[in-house]
Amino acid sequence: MAEARTPQRKRPRTDPEPPTTRSPPAREKKRTGAGLPLHDRRPKKAPRPLAETTPTKAPREGARGRDLRAAFDEEAAVPRALHALIDYQRRGESAVAPEKQAVFDFIVATCDVPADFEANHKYGPKSGACHEERVISAYAFEQFACKDARSEACRAKLRKLITARRWAKAAAFVAEHHPEAADDA
Repeated sequence: MAEARTPQRKRPRTDPEPPTTRSPPAREKKRTGAGLPLHDRRPKKAPRPLAETTPTKAPREGARGRDLRAAFDEEAAVPRALHALIDYQRRGESAVAPEKQAVFDFIVATCDVPADFEANHKYGPKSGACHEERVISAYAFEQFACKDARSEACRAKLRKLITARRWAKAAAFVAEHHPEAADDA
C-alpha cells in the first residue's frame, strides 16, 4: 500500500517588495540653492569693529550711592538653597568653639585667604562644614601662603595640633607664639 501524502501548504513569499521608481514627494526633496528664499542668498555684511558696537557706559549708581553691579556680584555668588541643603554655614553664621575661633582668627590674621575661597572647591568640601572649619582645614593642608616667615615657622606645629584635633593646645600655642594676632581678632 502506498502511503497517502498530505499536501503541504505553500508558505507566503517573504521576499521584499521590489523598489519603486517613483520620485519622493516634493516636500522630501533636498533643497538646493535655487529654492531658498531671497534673503538667504544675499551677501552677508562684514561685522563692525567692537569699538563701534559697544559704547562704554559708566556704572549705574543706586539710590544709596553704591555700585549696583558690585552689589549684584556679591549676592549672586551665594547659593543659599544649596548651602541649606548641604548644611553649610557662611562666615559668622555658625557658633564655633572658642578654641577653634582663636585658631581661625590667627589664620586670617597671618595668611592670605583668597577672595574666591567660598566659591572655589579646591579648598575642600562644603558639606556639613562651616566657613571657619574650611579655612582651618585649608591652612592645615598648606593651601594658603603666610604673610611672614614667623607664622610660616609655626605652621608645622600648628598643623600637628589641628590634625590631632587638640583645639585647646592649638589655641594656647597661637596665643603664646603670636599674641598680637590673637589680640587683633
